[in-house]
Order: sequence, then structure tokens, then C-alpha cells
Amino acid sequence: LLREETASSIHQTKVMHEQQLSRLAQEHKKEILQLTSNCQKKEEELLRLQNESTMALEKERVTATATLEKERAAAKESMDMIEKNYKELACEKKKQMELLREETSTSLQQAKIMHEQQLSNICHEHKGKMKELKNNCKKKEEELLNLRNES
Repeated sequence: LLREETASSIHQTKVMHEQQLSRLAQEHKKEILQLTSNCQKKEEELLRLQNESTMALEKERVTATATLEKERAAAKESMDMIEKNYKELACEKKKQMELLREETSTSLQQAKIMHEQQLSNICHEHKGKMKELKNNCKKKEEELLNLRNES
């Protein structure tokens, strides 16, 4: 009788432990599935954020490139205009010099000095403007390079 009771008790304990193990296995399986699902959602969110960031950087780069191209075109147009004005002024000054040669040598010498000074001042101003435009172009190119490096 004692053997039967002991065997029965051992059997009940074994069944109870198997049931507990089965419940624990089910709970762990649910937890693993939940963690896997959460991880997958986080990976999808990360991928979405990376895509948004890449698209924003590309948009910023395209905008900066377009701005730089517009500024380059404007700078070229300004430099072309300065060159044209310089040539027109040089031509005009040359004609004025030819007219002055017909005047007396004293007035010719005085007028020549005055016009050379004016031409020198204009050249100096134009060189300063051209240098400023070139510096602006370089700054914009550096900004574009920095944006490209960031992206």
C-alpha cells in the first residue's frame, strides 16, 4: 500500500511538473513571439527614419546645388557686364584721348592725366568687384561640398 501511495504521489508530482513546464514553455513562446514582433517593428521604424533622413539630405543637397548654380550664373553675368562696361569705358576713353590730342599740348597733358586716373579708379573698382564675386563663388562651392560630405 505504501509503495502504491508513493508511486501515485510520484506520478501526480511528475504530471504536475510536466503541466507547469508546459505552461512555462507556452509563456516563454508568447514572450519570444512578442519580443520578435517588437524588434521587427523597431527595425521597420529605423529603416523608415533612415529613408526619411536620406531623402531630406538629398533634397537639401539638390536645393543647395540649384542655389549655387543660380549664384554662379548671376556672378558670371555680373562679371560679363563688368567686362563689357570696362571695354566700353576703355573704348570711350580711347576716343576721348584722340579728341584731346587735337587740343593744345598743355590741355592735352592735363586731360590725359585726369582720364588715366579715372580709368585707373574704374579698373580698381572692377577688380575689387570681380574679386568679391570670385570669393562668393568659392564660399558657395565650399557650402555645397560641406552639404555633400554631410549627406
